[in-house]
Amino acid sequence: MDVNGGRFYARPLRDNDAPALAQAANSVASLSPRVTQTPSSGFRIR
Repeated sequence: MDVNGGRFYARPLRDNDAPALAQAANSVASLSPRVTQTPSSGFRIR
């Protein structure tokens, strides 16, 4: 997972990878105040 400009760009994932991605995003967001969580536009899950 690449963090670019505070947005998360994920490669095509399986459905069971979504919780892990969300958990990783939450941990990164808690560590970096600059990262804003935008589940609708920030995460691209196919």
